Order: sequence, then C-alpha cells, then structure tokens
Amino acid sequence: MAGAEPPLLSRRRRAALLALLACGILGGSLLLAPLCAADPAVAAPVAESAAEAAAARRARALAIAERYATFRWTASPENVLHGDDPDGVRVDTPDAGHRPDGFHADGRVNTGIPYSWGGFSTPEEFERGLAEGKLAGHLPAAESAAGSEHTVGVDCSGFVSRCWGLPIKQTTRTLGTIAVPLEGYGKLLPGDLLNSGDGHAVLFRDYVGAARKRVRVFEAGFPKVMVSEYSVAELEKQGLRPYRYAPFDPSWAPLPLAAPTLREAQIGEFRATGPAAAAPAPAGDAGLPAIDLGRAGSGSFARYRGVREGSGETFILTLAVAGREGDGIELRRSIGAADPTEGAIDTRERVAASRPLLGALADISLGEQRPTELVTRSVTRTPGVVAIAGEERPAERIESVETGVWIQRKVRYDATLRIEAIQSDSVPLHGIIALREVLELREGERLVGRIERSFRLIEARRAPDAL
Repeated sequence: MAGAEPPLLSRRRRAALLALLACGILGGSLLLAPLCAADPAVAAPVAESAAEAAAARRARALAIAERYATFRWTASPENVLHGDDPDGVRVDTPDAGHRPDGFHADGRVNTGIPYSWGGFSTPEEFERGLAEGKLAGHLPAAESAAGSEHTVGVDCSGFVSRCWGLPIKQTTRTLGTIAVPLEGYGKLLPGDLLNSGDGHAVLFRDYVGAARKRVRVFEAGFPKVMVSEYSVAELEKQGLRPYRYAPFDPSWAPLPLAAPTLREAQIGEFRATGPAAAAPAPAGDAGLPAIDLGRAGSGSFARYRGVREGSGETFILTLAVAGREGDGIELRRSIGAADPTEGAIDTRERVAASRPLLGALADISLGEQRPTELVTRSVTRTPGVVAIAGEERPAERIESVETGVWIQRKVRYDATLRIEAIQSDSVPLHGIIALREVLELREGERLVGRIERSFRLIEARRAPDAL
C-alpha cells in the first residue's frame, strides 16, 4: 500500500504541516465530553439526538470520500511531469506513461483524484489547479522526498482530513491523536480510521461478508483515491490500527461557551516601556514567570484567530477550562475553520495549573507535530503596556529560540523554533494576546522547510469563579 505524506513541504504546501499541539501532541490524552442528565427520562432523547448527529457526520464523511473516488476530470500534457519542478523538486505524476493504471492526459475522462505527496486539495481546488496548468498528482521516488507546490491532489492523511472536515491537514502521526483507539477491527463503523501511525491511513467503508475477515476502505493510494479491499490480517500485519474520530461518537459534545467578557476591539497594541532583557540560556524556563491557569475558573476561555502564512487561510482556536481536579485543570482545545463550537478538532488534556512560560506558549501553538529534544537557546523579555478596555495594563513581549529535532518517516531533521508573544496577566487564561511562530527544518545546511503561523486573541471570558 502507498505511503502517506512527505516529511516536509515546500512553501505553500508547508501549511499542510499544521495541526496541533492543540491535538494533544504534548502527551495529553483525548477524552470525549460526556452528554449526561440526572433524570433518565431526559437522558434518552438526548442520547438519541446525539446518535443521530454522529451518524450524520459519518454520512457526510463517506459522501466526501465517495466524491474523491468518483471525481471525473480530464488532463492535458501540461499537467504531466517526470522531472524537476520550477523549485527543483523531483515530480512524477501518476499518468499512464509512468504506470499502467495511471491517468490519461489526452482528453479522455479520468476517475478518482490522483495521489499527491503532501496534498490537501479539495475537488474544486484540484480542478482549478489543472486549469491553471498545475501538475496532476505526485508519486515520490523516495519517502523522504519533498512535496511540490506545483501539484494538486491528496495524500492518504490529507484525504482522511478532508473527509473528516478538518480545517488543518493532519499526518499519519497526528490523526490518531484526535481519535479514540478501538478495541479491534470488529468495532469499526463506516468513516472510522485505520492508521499505522507513521505510514499509511485509510477510511473504513464496510465489511465484506458476515465473518468480518475482509474490509473495504477508501484510500488515497498509488495512483489515486479509490475503494480497495483487504483482509483484516493483511492490514494488521502492516500495522494499521482502528480509531474513531471523536465527533463520530455519540458521547461527543460541542464546546459550550458563555458570552465573552473581553473582545478584540477592546485590546490595543503593545508599547514597550523599557529595554529588552535576555534570560540565561539554555536554562529553559529558569528565571521566567509561570502562567497560573489555576486563577481561571471553570468556563474561562480564550479564542484566537490563526493564520497560516503563505496560504492566507485562517482558522479559530479556542482554549477553555473544562474543570478543575486537585492542583490541575482540564484544558480543552477546539479548532474549526470558522466556529470551533462545531467541532472539527477537539481534545481535552489534564495540565498543571501552573504552566511554565514556554509550555504555555506551546498551548497556543498549532504545529501538527512538535519538535522533540528541544533546547532553549535564548529568551528575551521586553516590558511594556497594552490598553485593555481603555486602561493601560502591564504586559511584556517574549521572544524565544529553541532548537531540536523533527522526526518523520524515521528521518531526522534539525529544527529551529522561534516564538514571539505578547502576554498580560489582565487577559483571561494564558494571558496571551498575540503569538507568532516560525519553524525552520534543515537537512545539514540546506533549508528544506519553513512553517510560519500567527495568532491573535479575538475574544475571551474570565469565569465568575476565577481567582
């Protein structure tokens, strides 16, 4: 079976490398939000409604998968390449000249959107890209090959991400972090995930036969999106494990939010009031303040507008205190293309009430995969003020540089992570008003990937029981 995604993508495609710390990458476990009622007479209709909603989400995912697999399109010779693209990336389109089951570029109608290493195209984007002369798909010669911004199509994890309606492309490493592991293949329902963790991902369609020893799946494989049939034994041997996307479970509930107490229009720009001061490096959080989430009451939240630089696409991240437990809190993260209460990506994690500064900044970050073995090289703090609701409040600009390792498909890349944030204790929850992060990936001295994103607080609420 075909591979999934490249370890790094070129300029506009690097946006496909997003998805998140907010998905529990920092080691938090995903917990489904229960729907419950004290009165059993009330609980039954709620459960029925939740089951219907989950079934509707499944049906939509399958309809999207079916559209990818049956999409009809035509190509011309300008959509074909076997060589280097304008950026020097080797591209082999999955056309009939490259493999017998490939697409035709002579005006004949093709069926199924082609596989494209690192791809995340919608059918509309695919069709528009062809008309613009982009390349139809990309089969990598090696799994460590870079993606190409000059191609359109989907890879396996991009396909699943689109079917699930995710606003940010996941990889095979992160799909499992926003889904619940199932006990076995016998528990699968249509729309569930089979994922190897660092290789391939497919969407379960149905069982073949009453014995449930064989299954049909939707997959973006070589050369295109299609329906394939496998034995359960074959998939298990290849390491594909069953998962359920959280909103497909009737126990999942959208993130509830009360009215905000602070809005973007009430927050001014940062004004420095003193010189920048460097903290000792590589001391990590030593000498830096901790963010005390314990002061936030249950129901406190902060909502951010995120922007993926290069693509210009935006999404909404909401962090909320779902509850308290001892010295910790339950932090819920929800990400959506517009309204995060609709779901898309939704996780819960138990965290310490007192968060180290750099860890708190990471809560806002939305990297689909965090670099490991991070070492703090420098931290700079600049004192200042920010006008909040018409009154100047203390704030500071925090700039940090960390280096580490980015691992994908067993290939290691040197990573440099730069973060700049504006923080004020007068803002609910983390106190982060704005954040910008740049991640650079290198193979030796060669820059092979750059991911840049920014976040801006748009509204927040300090719960009545906040300290």
